[in-house]
Amino acid sequence: MNKTIKRSTLSLAALAMFIATPVITPAYAAPAWIQTIPLAASADANAVAASPNGKLVYVANGGLDTVSVITVATGAITSTIPVGDYPASVAFTPNGKFAYVANANGDSVSVITVATRAVSTINLPEDSSPNSVAISPNGKLVYVTNYGTDKVSVITVASGAVGTPISLPVGSETRSVAFSPNGKLAYVANGGTDNVSVITVASATVTSTIDLLADSEPISVAFAPNGKKAYVANRESGTVSVITVAANRVTSEITQPGNAVPSEVAFAPNGKKAFVTNDGGLSVSVITVTTDRVTSTIPLPYQYAPLAVTFSPNSKQAYVTTGPNNALLVIREN
Repeated sequence: MNKTIKRSTLSLAALAMFIATPVITPAYAAPAWIQTIPLAASADANAVAASPNGKLVYVANGGLDTVSVITVATGAITSTIPVGDYPASVAFTPNGKFAYVANANGDSVSVITVATRAVSTINLPEDSSPNSVAISPNGKLVYVTNYGTDKVSVITVASGAVGTPISLPVGSETRSVAFSPNGKLAYVANGGTDNVSVITVASATVTSTIDLLADSEPISVAFAPNGKKAYVANRESGTVSVITVAANRVTSEITQPGNAVPSEVAFAPNGKKAFVTNDGGLSVSVITVTTDRVTSTIPLPYQYAPLAVTFSPNSKQAYVTTGPNNALLVIREN
């Protein structure tokens, strides 16, 4: 409660000190963990996505073959949607009408109609093991990385047809895929070959390969909103590689704190910060994008090993899954 101090009760000396002492307002408020949303037992939540309008959050529960629907306004799970075998990734179309879910053990992609929560299935080739899904900024294409075949499946949203997969000539253990903001490129993080495949979307071909440090094991890739940089989270080396897109190469490495073991990286919509989940270090690193430096770290209790991360479209908060710990953490981005 604020207290009102009457000026007449202050001595002249005290008044002088009161006037002379500056009021220091912090220029930057550090991000903070503000809420925990419990998930079902054995959920093994390993992926999360926020709807474009910021009203919903979808959580892929690998252990239950479901997607939890969370209403942001209340923080409550309002629905549970059955999908395929071990959902590992989820993404919304830009118009928010559909969500695509990669089912790692089911060799399929589930398509959720958001308004009705109805589900249809797109089958992929046997032993594809899809584990990451991304949707082009124009909403026309879906790219799915296939860990089992080292290829990228291409799905046309309008028809649901699966086209000729994109082969990665120098890539194995394909992990994450992300489209550039202008939709011209797609980056694929290859954990087994320590590199990033660069796909030119117009031709649906790999046009270059960006090498990372040896034994990096890249697992996640994300583009900055302005498209000038991409960050790659490397599990083995405990670093985030910074790719300058115009130069088509790595221009710096950001070491993560402690026993980091980065799992995923995501940029805030305003492009000023990026969050990195460190399941080994039980923390979330906050990178200031202009300097490519870790400027703060959000520690988590021992029971929460952070895995996936996504931002709400309004850039005010981020959502972090904790895998087998069966919880979704809400972090205020500030």
